[in-house]
Amino acid sequence: MKSGTLNTIAAAVLAVFATGACANERAELEALRDTTMNLIRALVEQGLLPRDRAEALIRDAEVRAKAARAAAEAPVAGAVAGATAGAAVAGAATTTGAVRAGDPQVVRVPYVPQSVRDEIRAQLREEIIARARKERWGVPEALPEWLDTITLEGDVRVRSQIDRFNDTNAAAFQFPPGYFPQGNAANTLVDRERMLLRGRFGATAHLSPSWSAGVRLTTGSIDSPVSTNQTMGRYFNRSSILLDRAFLRYDNRSWLSITGGRIANPFFAPSETVWAADLSFEGVAASIRPQVTPTFAPFVTVGAFPLEEREASSSDRWLTGVQAGFQWQVTPEIQVRTGAALYDFRNLVGAREPVGSFVAGSPTYGQSQARFRQKGNTTFNIADPAVSFASPLYGLASEFRVSNVSALLSFTHFDPVTVQLALDWVRNLAYDEASIQRRTGLLPSQLGPASGSNGFEGRLSVGMASMRSRGDWQLFGGYRRLGSDSVVDAFNDPAFGLGGTNNRGYYLGASYGLDRNVWITTRFLSASEIKGPPLSIDVFQVDLNARF
Repeated sequence: MKSGTLNTIAAAVLAVFATGACANERAELEALRDTTMNLIRALVEQGLLPRDRAEALIRDAEVRAKAARAAAEAPVAGAVAGATAGAAVAGAATTTGAVRAGDPQVVRVPYVPQSVRDEIRAQLREEIIARARKERWGVPEALPEWLDTITLEGDVRVRSQIDRFNDTNAAAFQFPPGYFPQGNAANTLVDRERMLLRGRFGATAHLSPSWSAGVRLTTGSIDSPVSTNQTMGRYFNRSSILLDRAFLRYDNRSWLSITGGRIANPFFAPSETVWAADLSFEGVAASIRPQVTPTFAPFVTVGAFPLEEREASSSDRWLTGVQAGFQWQVTPEIQVRTGAALYDFRNLVGAREPVGSFVAGSPTYGQSQARFRQKGNTTFNIADPAVSFASPLYGLASEFRVSNVSALLSFTHFDPVTVQLALDWVRNLAYDEASIQRRTGLLPSQLGPASGSNGFEGRLSVGMASMRSRGDWQLFGGYRRLGSDSVVDAFNDPAFGLGGTNNRGYYLGASYGLDRNVWITTRFLSASEIKGPPLSIDVFQVDLNARF
């Protein structure tokens, strides 16, 4: 057989092989097309992709495919014909001589290796998936656009608590009337063991780069603003779910923030001397935090918060506050944060009701009583003298304008272990014994255990700043002393001495990370009355916490 004939046969075999390869590619493309169509139909059926959008995608794909086929058919046909002609020319060249370089009759067919084709296919797949995510075609990783603007958060805590009362404690009736908010029914002698549950869930919607809104639900009771705990042991009855926060916030370039509604504590508070950790404020607050240097940032926070709106009176109760301070990165390992605040409580003091006001049925009767208290503040009976013994009402004897200086020192030389020292000092500038006597008509001995208007707390912690991972740990301890009228006893820590003022003592605790965002905390708090009948209370808590 002549060599020219052999070359012609070889060219024909090459053409058949090329045609087979194209057939295989076509089968793969058909399979890909069917898969894509099925995916689009499924997205439409599930409601993740509008039908008009799906039809537009299909039309766009058909137009692109038609254009691609038109562009590809001519080169492929020319390549196959050229291969046959080239083989014939090559056959002729064997008889007439070698093919000259650059001969226009020679057509070269480029060969694309399988590895290159696989790489192109992978790149196309990645581009399609990226586009699907961007345009939200229903890829599992892609969520509806509105979900991208919402941040969800929550936590659950299960607590075991033991309250131990010293055997030398005085009975509740031995304390002055009104010392305890529930009168002489208070428990001062019987130990108590209980389990408590706290669950919180919140959502914040970022409406724009400057505006956001949020809500948070929590367990707890409408009778206590300082605790979100739900005591277990009510015959499996369901827990109450309350609106803990609902707010609107405006942020401008990270240096100005204005928040209104039910909001988190806007003031810097390294301890619970003045404000309980679970306390939410109602009102409006604004903070200015300019970054003066990369290591120094001062701040000023102001706020106005209604405490009680009185329907038939213009003397509503308000809290206004202002705090100024700074955060200073002294060295890469030392950070200092301080704040000096003044909190003014308006119309919080009690006022005696005139004789006969109870019988007359005055709509404002009893409005100056203390609506919520823990214990410790000096009080007096404000009820109509005609019914004061049978139906007493207790109001606060002192006005409150509380100055508060706070500092937090952080030392990170042993990072990730952090050493923190927190200091809090408070003084009620409005406390005046002469004014209290004129207001109440009582002698100091008749007012009860007044232990002063000053208070302070020191706290030291060593370990991770927060429990985030398995093996994280922290040890902490502190000492606190609060005079009877140093702060408003309604709003501070409800655990130390079971809440309130006129107490002093220490606390110790430890936390350990059991897993990611799961940790256990134990605390022991020991508090005793500063002045008055003896009352010592030890509280032991074991908490299992989870954050999500």
